[in-house]
Amino acid sequence: MSLQKKATIIASFCAFFLALCKLIIGLMSGSIAILSSAIDSMVDFIISAFNFLAIRKVAQKPNENYNFGYGKLEAIMGFIEGCFVAGIGIFIFYQSVLKIYYQEEIQNINIGIFVMLFSLVLTFCLVIFLSYVAKKTKSLIVESDCLHYKSDLLTNFATLLALILIYLTGYFIIDALFGIIASFYIAFSAFKIIKKSTSLLMDVALEENKVEKIRE
Repeated sequence: MSLQKKATIIASFCAFFLALCKLIIGLMSGSIAILSSAIDSMVDFIISAFNFLAIRKVAQKPNENYNFGYGKLEAIMGFIEGCFVAGIGIFIFYQSVLKIYYQEEIQNINIGIFVMLFSLVLTFCLVIFLSYVAKKTKSLIVESDCLHYKSDLLTNFATLLALILIYLTGYFIIDALFGIIASFYIAFSAFKIIKKSTSLLMDVALEENKVEKIRE
């Protein structure tokens, strides 16, 4: 099995496990930040699973129907993944605004802090692994996977920090404010991967310095 396939399988397993843990704790605590993170992790699981299938397809050789192979499938998956991540950012922003409007409180903060700390450590290890695989294999699919797990790393940290501040101060609005900040970062990250994928799909011209090197 190739390194790319192993990476997507490991990412899928981690995302599903974290989504399940966050969903349970999010429902118990009533934290919109934890629930948003749970949804994010579940989408990560779905995307990583699709990425595994895409990598298998990309590895196939050209044929009479696809003379240049299936390489563009990486860019297509990257574009879809970017749209998914952007959708997550919009959802988190919407839920955070509702949280502020209804002034909802969080229950069982202690267990919420524990699960987010565990999620942060696991996601950090996964990002390091995916970064290594992306650099080694030059795979856009793995790079896209790594990007949205980096977004997860930020949202997990923001959620953990928010829960700690709420525990210390008692201001539950912090939960929603951190959700809004994370949503903007997620949307920005999604834009970068969508832009890169679109460039590949549209066969954008090489930079001038690369063209000059080829001429030389």
